[in-house]
Amino acid sequence: MSKKRVIQNIGLLLSGDLQNPILDADTILIEDGIITQVGLLSNCDCEQADLVIDACGLTVAPGLIDGHVHPTFGEYSPRANHSHWISHCLQGGVTTMVSAGEVHVPGRPIDPIGTKALAIAAQRSFSLARPGGAKVIAGAPLLSEDLRREDFVEMAQAGIRLLGEVGIGTVSDVKVAKQMVAWARETGIQSLTHTGGPSIPGSRLMQCDDSGNRSGCHWSYQWWPHCPSQTSNLPLV
Repeated sequence: MSKKRVIQNIGLLLSGDLQNPILDADTILIEDGIITQVGLLSNCDCEQADLVIDACGLTVAPGLIDGHVHPTFGEYSPRANHSHWISHCLQGGVTTMVSAGEVHVPGRPIDPIGTKALAIAAQRSFSLARPGGAKVIAGAPLLSEDLRREDFVEMAQAGIRLLGEVGIGTVSDVKVAKQMVAWARETGIQSLTHTGGPSIPGSRLMQCDDSGNRSGCHWSYQWWPHCPSQTSNLPLV
């Protein structure tokens, strides 16, 4: 059975579009979890709504996207010994998170079978769980020795869309990493490079151009259409 929800009496509605930041609207119509109409109350089909939320004149804005997180499973971070971190980020306006690799899973496997299994398990887990209501796009395998093209094909067929942060896996040879990134991108898996120096023991500094990545900035969204050659010119979004 379809669900129909209405948010009305919005004081200020921000679009997220810098060219048209403020919308002439006070109502949002949501059907089956999808926004189907934005406009003035008089122009929206709000009859027979299952839930009506009065915004009481408050400002409504799109949620923020954190394009670089390291989830494990659920909301516990073993590295920081911190619980409920996803819900806490949600309170700051972050509604979507993109994994840059499940690097902090205790005993993280580094062999090809374990690498694939961990990525698929994380993707499946967060596709069914939304801590606090936040969406976590997880399942980002880190490059490990002995991965072959068929492994990336298998992961892509299983629903993996992301490659973990290049430089913190077990691959230290830039040429090998570049080949693996190429295999991943051939299957539709997108890749990410961390800017700045190596952040954990054992990680390696790999330039974006060297590894074949397009994405660059820790603050950037995962599917950035280009790879800047100078990190000093990276726009922080």
